[in-house]
Amino acid sequence: MDCVALGRPNYRKLPPVRSLLTPLGRSSCHRSAFVCRPISNAEACAQLAEWLLLRASYLAWDIRRMKPWVLGLTGGIGSGKTAVANQFESLGVHVVDADEAARWVVEPGRPALRQIAEHFGDAVLLPEGGLDRAALRERVFANTAERQWLESLLHPMIRAEVAQHLAAATSPYAIMVSPLLIETGQYRQVERVLVVDVPDTLQVVRTAARDQATEEQVRAIIQVQARREERLRHADDVLVNDRDLAWLKSEVERLHRFYLTLRGGQK
Repeated sequence: MDCVALGRPNYRKLPPVRSLLTPLGRSSCHRSAFVCRPISNAEACAQLAEWLLLRASYLAWDIRRMKPWVLGLTGGIGSGKTAVANQFESLGVHVVDADEAARWVVEPGRPALRQIAEHFGDAVLLPEGGLDRAALRERVFANTAERQWLESLLHPMIRAEVAQHLAAATSPYAIMVSPLLIETGQYRQVERVLVVDVPDTLQVVRTAARDQATEEQVRAIIQVQARREERLRHADDVLVNDRDLAWLKSEVERLHRFYLTLRGGQK
């Protein structure tokens, strides 16, 4: 069978699968069934294996062609992931934020919101029917079982939303921002991991000011995220975000130039 050695398989020249199978005639289930010839017929089995291999090669080629080069961006709460992502976005990089996706999947009318309300009750809903995030956060962060239930519901939905938006990327590379990139194993799905790192004392100060939360609440959130050492262990690149915005901008521009070189200098 024809096939290009280092490129796309010649898919059109693949024989239809039924030409590699043998009709058995009458069967207790079907009058005409198609199954593989007996294993002793080595030629038929070899042809079927080759057909399956070429089909798989075609599918893999197509996935490689369509999948964007994705940088995973993560960091603890209050590390400044959003500020970093905004700087990349200003340079024309397609950015998808898993936190944004998490908000999309629980919008009114979406299945996730209905299931959350059924599980936790109306106390986690706002008067107009939306999700009361503060009430839900209080319920789950102090209860491991409830948090795990919520994560098992939302994480597959969030991944599907993120994948859909990443597939629409037209920039040389795309960025997936996820606070749980390490914890959920999403780092395995990206080409490279950039960790935004700050000392935990700065995490507490920033988050408490931003979310009007107590130090105890912020530290409870930090406890359920990956340890700082664990994030750094998975990092390909580290951006220590403890200085001013001008410095941050210059660091992002430096990283952007580096990632473009990894993509063959595309712009």
